[in-house]
Amino acid sequence: MGQDGALPRRFFGTLNPVRRIPQNNVLLIGAIVLIGSLAMSYQLGTELLNYGALLAFMGVNVASAVLAWRTKDSNPWLPILLSRSGFVVCFFLWLNLGPTARWAGTAWAVLGIALWLVRRNQMAADKQFTSPS
Repeated sequence: MGQDGALPRRFFGTLNPVRRIPQNNVLLIGAIVLIGSLAMSYQLGTELLNYGALLAFMGVNVASAVLAWRTKDSNPWLPILLSRSGFVVCFFLWLNLGPTARWAGTAWAVLGIALWLVRRNQMAADKQFTSPS
């Protein structure tokens, strides 16, 4: 995401010249994980992890159902039914996460969406400013 400009390229897009890994990202995530492991319980940490994972799995199930619907198969109902069942199970598990995890995960998701919107508008403004007329 740093290489593509979705996150600030100056920090997140920098690669270690020898190992060719995003060294700043690795160090930042390591610091966040260390602070989080010292600041919260194991249960809250796993619930926060599952918040994102279950949300992603719900998205995959929706995408799978849409793909099955759009294909020209004669009977797309089995894949759609399986996708809906997977979504319902993930949604039920997601609803049963603790309230702290739901609030923190939602705040994190809203922050991510806000950052995406800001970066998207900045990139559009930069493109408009630099494009030849």
